[in-house]
Amino acid sequence: MLVSVLMPTYNHGKYITAAIESFLSQTGVGREAELLIGNDASTDDTLEIAREYSLKYPDRIKLFSHPRNLGLMGNYAFLVGQARGKYLAILESDDYWTDPGKLLKQTAYLEDHPRCGLVFTGGNFINEKGLLLGTKKETAGLYKQDEIYRSLILSNRILAVTACFRKSLADELCHFPDFIKEGFVTFDYAVWIALASASDFYAMSDITACYRVVGDSVSNNTDYNKRENFLSGIDKIIGYSIAKFGYPGNREKLANERITKHMMLALAFGKFERYFYFCKQIKPVGIKWGLMRYCPVLFILRKRKLIKSGAVSVLSISK
Repeated sequence: MLVSVLMPTYNHGKYITAAIESFLSQTGVGREAELLIGNDASTDDTLEIAREYSLKYPDRIKLFSHPRNLGLMGNYAFLVGQARGKYLAILESDDYWTDPGKLLKQTAYLEDHPRCGLVFTGGNFINEKGLLLGTKKETAGLYKQDEIYRSLILSNRILAVTACFRKSLADELCHFPDFIKEGFVTFDYAVWIALASASDFYAMSDITACYRVVGDSVSNNTDYNKRENFLSGIDKIIGYSIAKFGYPGNREKLANERITKHMMLALAFGKFERYFYFCKQIKPVGIKWGLMRYCPVLFILRKRKLIKSGAVSVLSISK
């Protein structure tokens, strides 16, 4: 088996058909690609729709239905354990692929470049109705291991729906029971950092997928506390990854970069008390950080447009 596609799903009856059809539309891989659907005790018609497809395409689609909800990390870990492919791709059930050649192009590159652990592309952002919100473009090129690792520790730049990566590396570097135990808020980011600790990444300029921005998802929620908790969850992933794989940069500056994200979120929601709380966490290592800590009003003045908008762009935050 060349590639296994992971599709965890929960109550996505109104979206999952488009996701499955986009897998079936992939050309050049045929029966060398399998779709693994993990239904996490959905209460809508997700299971019925997925079952119809699995019965119609038993050689290409495998359906697993959990009697109790495992949660996103548990569902992903289960699907990885079922995967037979040399490579893995992620296709969450509210997203879909738009390029029929996505898997073929990505696996071909990985086959020819054994040092490369992951290939990703650009993608479109759409809303719940399928209307275009924006596009994340990528410039084609190779990112060496040290470069992509540093970049990912700062922020997640890779849309999960656009990626294809080596299962052997994921098996070696990702301890999925830890992901569950630690309560990671997202699967892909932890995997990307782990892979980047030991391999190069390659970006393709193609736009291959649509990432759906769902209003009630944790990362895109309009509730400040939920967004703040998600951001803290991302901090936990970064802390875990650095403890496991190390970090060659300045850790105090890295911590300041993370605190700045919390500050910006607080400003976007008009939570000035929280903003000043985070300002006090800044380590004054240099003029820039010293000003942010001791002259926090200056930062507010620089970010006036952010405050007026009342929101942080959902396009910059992963699911």
